[in-house]
Amino acid sequence: MFLNAIIFEKLKSVFNQLNTVSGRYFLTFSPITTSFNNQDFNFLDTTTPVQYLSDAYENQMAFAHLANAVIRRQDIYELNPDSFLPENYKKIFDHAKLIESSLSDADKQKYRDAKSVLYQDDGLTKAADYEKYSSYKAKYEGLVQNIQDLSDKIMANPDDKDSLSKKQELETLQNIAFNDWLIDGEKDKIENALKIVSSISERSAFVSQWNQEYLKLQSEISKVTTVGSNIDFLPVSCLPNDLYKYEYSGWKKIVMEEKEIADLENSAKTSLTDDFYNTYDSSGLSYSKVEFEYIFVTVLRNWFKPNLVNSQFWNFSDQQVVSDESDLNKGLLPSYIEKFLFIRRVYAYNKNVNPEENEVTAEEKIPQTYIFRNIAKNLKTIDMVQPKIIRTSKFKMISQNKLFSTPVLRKVKLENTITNQPIINRFDKNLFRRKILFPIPVINVVEQKTKFQFSLIFKDELGNYLTDINILLQSSADGSTYSTETDNDGKVVFNDMEKGDYTISIQREELYEDSSFSLNLSEDVSKEFIIKKRQNPYFDMILLGAVNYRLPNLPNPLPGYVFS
Repeated sequence: MFLNAIIFEKLKSVFNQLNTVSGRYFLTFSPITTSFNNQDFNFLDTTTPVQYLSDAYENQMAFAHLANAVIRRQDIYELNPDSFLPENYKKIFDHAKLIESSLSDADKQKYRDAKSVLYQDDGLTKAADYEKYSSYKAKYEGLVQNIQDLSDKIMANPDDKDSLSKKQELETLQNIAFNDWLIDGEKDKIENALKIVSSISERSAFVSQWNQEYLKLQSEISKVTTVGSNIDFLPVSCLPNDLYKYEYSGWKKIVMEEKEIADLENSAKTSLTDDFYNTYDSSGLSYSKVEFEYIFVTVLRNWFKPNLVNSQFWNFSDQQVVSDESDLNKGLLPSYIEKFLFIRRVYAYNKNVNPEENEVTAEEKIPQTYIFRNIAKNLKTIDMVQPKIIRTSKFKMISQNKLFSTPVLRKVKLENTITNQPIINRFDKNLFRRKILFPIPVINVVEQKTKFQFSLIFKDELGNYLTDINILLQSSADGSTYSTETDNDGKVVFNDMEKGDYTISIQREELYEDSSFSLNLSEDVSKEFIIKKRQNPYFDMILLGAVNYRLPNLPNPLPGYVFS
């Protein structure tokens, strides 16, 4: 199963439930994994020590690189786009012609006619049609707010069926209210009059703001460049601004059972096509249950003013297109990213494990897994970043969970997907870990002529048992790696092991430091280990996709006006 695609399909349904007000938002999927951890967002930390400011700056640059991609596909977020928001945004300012701010006699007459539609002769009392318009508008906006309140509840609990039902009822009423507003509330007539009245005062204000922003844009883009390169970039930040904190509690949890997983897989294959899905199918494993946490992260750009771009007060002298709402491939800026979608703490319960097997081969077919920190250190474009290969040394293969209490010991076989040759096990600190859980009892790994046992207990410095911690055992003789998890007493048992030298490892646990111990096995070994807590706990997360805003047809100048 292509686990990321299945999770994305689930979150797409959550997004669609919330995105009922504007049809301009669309969600794109990132099939090539990009791995982050919370410390990559240290640029949000206003208390960062001086010696780490350069690192924070590089992380912010890399985040801006990802966030400023110009999206040209309806379904896929690409790490290496053909253009970026800052350069195309600046091109709009460079070539735009602005509306004349002085009023002609025709402008003055349009204003008088529009004002008579809105107000009675005293110029203060609303006309009857304007009163009706306001009444229908208030009713419609009240329904919109009620729907938004229900959407917030659904975001916190996607399985809230009562809120889902009420939301569907209100959406029907919302459609009726909009039609009443349109037909009986003189919506188009009144809004055209309002647009004329407001445009008179807005025109001069627009020209002034545009010129100010252009000067600011020229100044900033000439000064802010990446460390060690000549790439211009404008800084990007994000919300929540506590995302870098381990204890931040804004993540939402979702649990998917077997039937829903199967339905989502079918839906993902339809959305992506079978060929695309099968290309990225990670391991051939099937899951009876999947748990994960997700968050939508809002992108902040203090230099980007979409209200200026999405205005009728400017035009191009030629036929150049900024956006074509029917075709994302056209124009300088057809859309821009508003939010990123991240997931973390993915637990996948495997259902297709045969107890008779002596080995589990769980190889990744995905050859590209970009590490955010490597992007941050990049000197040129993302093409220069060498992707990592996710391997089972970073999987948690366990069965200890709410349903099963006995840890599973499985032998991990690593195989190169290109050469089909065994590869040397290594514990790359930069790889994102997922947990694969096997609901079966302990079994012998292989038949051995000489059999011994490791019985190991892990505690923290206060004497507390470490539970649910992944323990890796690697043989020095042939590199064989075995994986299991500590039980409620902090204990793991490796049975039927050949005598020889071994390395016990703990890698990328959120709360505990990476640790490695050498042991010799010539008889049964019972040993206790003390593991230090991290001073700065962290968690891994994956960039799963992006929420994008599609701009309308631009430029869209007001007819009948002079632009210069």
